[in-house]
Amino acid sequence: MTIRNRRFLNRQSSIRLTCAASNTMFLSLVIALAQPRLRWLYLGLAVALGVIVIGFVDLAPEVGSDFFFSTDDPKLQADAKIDKMFASGPQIIVSAESPNTQSAAYIERIGRLSTALTKVKGVSEVRSITSGPSKPEDAWKSPLWTRLLISPDHKATNLVIQLNTDDYDQVVPLVESVVIKHRAPGFNLAISGVPFVSEQISRNLLQDLKTFGLAALIVFSVLIIVVFRSLQVLLGALSACAIAAFLTLLAGPITGREPGLLTPNVSTIIFVLTLSHIMFLAANWTNAARQEAQQGRGDSDVLRSAIQWTIPGSFWSMAANLLGFLTLLLVAAKPIRQFGISCSIGAVIAFATAYLVFPSFLRAVSVHHFEQWPGLERLAGILGSGRHTWALIAGGVFAVAAIPGLWRLNTDPSLLEYFRSGSELRTGLDRIDRTGGSVPLKIAVADSEGRPLNSDEAYKRLWELQKALEQDRDVGAVISLPVLLAEARRPAFSLLFSLEGLLKQMEKPEYGRIASSFVTQDRRMSLFFIRMKESGRQDAREHVVERLDSKVRRLGFVPVHIGGLYRLQGQLSNLIARSLLEGLVFLFILFSVISAVISRSAKVTLAMIACFSLIPLLVLGIIGYLRMSVDLISAPAANVALGIGIDGMFHFVVQARRISKGKFGEWSLWQNARELVWRPVTASTLIISLGFGLFGFSQFPPTQRFGLAVVGGMLVSAIVVLLIFPRVAAWLIGGSGTEGTEGTEGTEGTQGTQGTQGTWY
Repeated sequence: MTIRNRRFLNRQSSIRLTCAASNTMFLSLVIALAQPRLRWLYLGLAVALGVIVIGFVDLAPEVGSDFFFSTDDPKLQADAKIDKMFASGPQIIVSAESPNTQSAAYIERIGRLSTALTKVKGVSEVRSITSGPSKPEDAWKSPLWTRLLISPDHKATNLVIQLNTDDYDQVVPLVESVVIKHRAPGFNLAISGVPFVSEQISRNLLQDLKTFGLAALIVFSVLIIVVFRSLQVLLGALSACAIAAFLTLLAGPITGREPGLLTPNVSTIIFVLTLSHIMFLAANWTNAARQEAQQGRGDSDVLRSAIQWTIPGSFWSMAANLLGFLTLLLVAAKPIRQFGISCSIGAVIAFATAYLVFPSFLRAVSVHHFEQWPGLERLAGILGSGRHTWALIAGGVFAVAAIPGLWRLNTDPSLLEYFRSGSELRTGLDRIDRTGGSVPLKIAVADSEGRPLNSDEAYKRLWELQKALEQDRDVGAVISLPVLLAEARRPAFSLLFSLEGLLKQMEKPEYGRIASSFVTQDRRMSLFFIRMKESGRQDAREHVVERLDSKVRRLGFVPVHIGGLYRLQGQLSNLIARSLLEGLVFLFILFSVISAVISRSAKVTLAMIACFSLIPLLVLGIIGYLRMSVDLISAPAANVALGIGIDGMFHFVVQARRISKGKFGEWSLWQNARELVWRPVTASTLIISLGFGLFGFSQFPPTQRFGLAVVGGMLVSAIVVLLIFPRVAAWLIGGSGTEGTEGTEGTEGTQGTQGTQGTWY
């Protein structure tokens, strides 16, 4: 043996000894804390943390200027530059619909509403037919006010509310209150605009977290009682899951992080990850109880064996989830990065609390109580035995059929799809969107040759660009420099001024310095403010922006900056699609490496990789065929399904390796290993699926999609892990058992006492 080989073996031996020592220390800590009398302390800790989080931690997502991206992100900086150069800011739009929008009664109501809105704290100005045009009737003749205030069918007019604050949670409720007070028969008011929509999303998320989070908790509790028939197990599971979820939520304010758009989803995901660890620990407690009962040993030995058997699978599952969530830090979208940080912290906390909290409750129950899981034993004949060739064939057929569905995934849904179709809120948003657009897009243009824009020739080309943009099917209202100049040229005395003279006049305070909102001081850059339509959009936002970009360039201009929520949402949609792809690729590589470490068999690793690939393929393919929108809120559902699938498969292989002493063999081995894991996989699937199924009753579509996607992913993961994976593994190993068949005898899940000293490597 060469010196290099000896050094390698010594280094490998040192790593093994270090891992074994860490394993022993952690096991000793778990045993020391698993005292039945301590369970009341853990229960009290869960309650105390709940009081702190619910009473003192603000979980409402921040909806300020950096709602989708970090303030230092180039995408948001482009938008910020436009706002700084052209003195623009957030707007709320109120649409007032009436049979006769030019009647005296209607105009009087608009005047009262405009005055009331002007008095709202956070509102800098209100533009309406009574506060903008020189006379209300002038609004229908003006090139500026017609575009800004009058709907194309003349059945409604707009009130454009300019805000001087980003505290939407403060100003939006005040605006809503004023609007509600002024509603009347024949005077139908609807609200839209980025601040309003953002606040509605925040409210719905927080409300669903409270309502359906509590309902799901009740369902979890009932199902745990049905499955285990033990109050102690229920209290232990709820305590461990609650402590993990609450500690994860507390980690945000402790580390100075604001709540993000996905914060409400974090607690449910960590709750699920903790519950998965608990299910496998309880299952191995059951398996160990059967074995130790035959040998007449105590419950401390049962617990020790259960932990030793469970830790390897749990540890590697935690590691895979941790690294998977950390990859989200590479995504530019702020909510996704916040989600990645929170879930990375939570993955470690979930692993720790499952082992440090739950065992004390287990030891409070007689070991004989767990020789079976009363609520699941009727399924033993279906899930605990049989080759299920049909599942393998069906899985292959559906996998091939699911591939085209991946190209049908809608990762760029309309902003209107965040709200239930037919609801009063959605109806109002639809009306405003159809008549003039609802999502802002800002394009700052300059002459392609660097010439100033205050010449007659530039003015003519700017008008051509104005008309070209207005003709686009996805464009609503367009306000720009040529529209402003056309308005300024209406009075007869305007003939006395050049274009530059008109601009200087409109920069004066008595005209609200309106020119500065559309042209820079050096007259070399001009802003086109566009309200984009979301109703009926067929192309991705980025494609729409590219189409408008080409129109700008064809007329001899250059789009220097493109911003606004429309552009940001398009970029965010691309990031969601890319994060799904890159995340799956990274997880695929990570899963392959960890699978090789756990199984130490090329064929078993190949079987694990093939079956792991089935889960996202089937889930995303089905979502694509159903045309379910994959928005920022529902996208994390895939992480839940993959996390549970990874957990189940790792535990499956760990058990197969343990009972076979590392030499995988024919079908009987995989049948025996499945007998050890089908209960926790099935229990997790039933409990989590029924709990998240309640989210399907939400009135907030993203929450509905999140819940239904989790349910679908859980069912797919369970079928793949329990029915497909063992058949694939046995087929690849071969009936001859070329990689070893020793240690496969036994049918009751009590075999394989050899090698029960579990390790993390």
